Amino acid sequence: MKVVLSIIFHLFIFSISAQRIFLTEEEKLWIKNNPEVSFGYDPNWPPFEIYENGKYSGICADYMKIISTKTGIKFKPYPNLTWEQSFEKLKNNEIMMVPGAGITEDRKKFLIFTENYIHLPWVIVTKSNVNNYKHVKDLNNQLISIPKDYMQHEVLKRDFPNIKLLLRKNFSECVKDVSSGKSVATIGSLGAISYSINETGSKDVSISAYTHYSNDYVAFAFPKKQEMLRNIVQKALASIKINDRNKINEKWITIKIENNSTNKDFWKYISLILLIIGILFFIFYLWNKSLRKQINLRKVIENELFTTLDEVKKQNDDKTVLLQEIHHRVKNNLQIIISLLRLQANSQTNSEVQNALYEAVERINSISLVHEHIYKNPNLAEFDINKYIQNLGEELKRIFVKDKEIIIDVEIDLSIHLDLRPIVPLALILNELYSKSFKYAFRNKASGSIKINLFLEDNKLILNYSDNGEWFNNSYTKNFGTYLIEIFTEQLNGVYQLEKTEYTSYRFEFSDF
Repeated sequence: MKVVLSIIFHLFIFSISAQRIFLTEEEKLWIKNNPEVSFGYDPNWPPFEIYENGKYSGICADYMKIISTKTGIKFKPYPNLTWEQSFEKLKNNEIMMVPGAGITEDRKKFLIFTENYIHLPWVIVTKSNVNNYKHVKDLNNQLISIPKDYMQHEVLKRDFPNIKLLLRKNFSECVKDVSSGKSVATIGSLGAISYSINETGSKDVSISAYTHYSNDYVAFAFPKKQEMLRNIVQKALASIKINDRNKINEKWITIKIENNSTNKDFWKYISLILLIIGILFFIFYLWNKSLRKQINLRKVIENELFTTLDEVKKQNDDKTVLLQEIHHRVKNNLQIIISLLRLQANSQTNSEVQNALYEAVERINSISLVHEHIYKNPNLAEFDINKYIQNLGEELKRIFVKDKEIIIDVEIDLSIHLDLRPIVPLALILNELYSKSFKYAFRNKASGSIKINLFLEDNKLILNYSDNGEWFNNSYTKNFGTYLIEIFTEQLNGVYQLEKTEYTSYRFEFSDF
């Protein structure tokens, strides 16, 4: 069945070609100048090519007779060649073509081809009572017979190096090896195998399986400089009628396959196919019915989901308003505390107490700035850390160094998204660092710069802080502010290092952010 359908399909494709061929003036002139074309062949490749007593016959020969009639070219076989000699002369441009050649990548390097005009599957031939070899891979480590330098030789040597190859002249010798037990199998095209089985009369061998090599493609091959001849032959090939192709195949190929299906088997297959189709339709009906139920259920769930989402959105909006109101009130209360501390500081005569109160004001003010950013941001889940760090620095610069040119350079990794929890400890750390820089580092300088980097590295939040001021007294780093830095760093499960050479540089690594 499979073979018949394959042949019918390919013959149908060829049938769409026109019978008549149209040659260009250049092609007609070429034929006039080359009325006779010499060609090579495989003398022992029945039923495709046979050369005996100076006479050339076979499937390829029958096709060439039709092409000769259509083109007026006389095809003349080069006398007494082997396949190896034909191939060598073809490569050396000593002959103009071979009518039967498989197309491979290696051959494409020095040859050009027509379209394939014979399509037959490759099959495995074994003893009739042997059914162990249903796939080519089953023949690994087994000895099989293959014609030397045939396409099957090249392909099996490449794809299945573990198969042991007994090289012969042709498929008839290979079939005899299988029959006598010298090898367990042979592999070849259906046409060549069928012909060889009938020719040798080997009744104890049969075709046991098809291979995954779908077809034995046979085409005309030419040296690359014979492109004009290739085009002429291709046009003639395409015009051969389907009936003529059928007659050639029926003349030479008798399909003999082990356990070949009878009519009874055929109707069994048809009944099985109809049963499978009926089952598929029934399954489709049940699936469609189930699908309709799922669609109705999904609509109900979607309606409930939309209702729930509306409720959640309303609750979320209410919470957003409430949180913003809370942050607004916290910010206002912090401003009241800042005002009270400033009044208290201004009323003090003790400079140490006054400085301590002003430092407390600065720290509370940094927290107040956090709440101001939250209150102004419509999305509470996002916090613009870059803008906050810049604003905090400018605010403290205005308090401490009004008349000095201090540049604050902030670089933040855009992939960092912090929630509200680590913001306040981070803000208070920066407050202390800014304050130290403004109060101590730039006391004797009219200008300077502060550089801040915030980025991610190995799943840690890295904060680098440095200034180019003059830290003239190490005792200034061992005050209450330093202890606050240590406390807030620990809150974020972090560590820091202080480097003091000509300038001051802090590096913080936070694991909990």
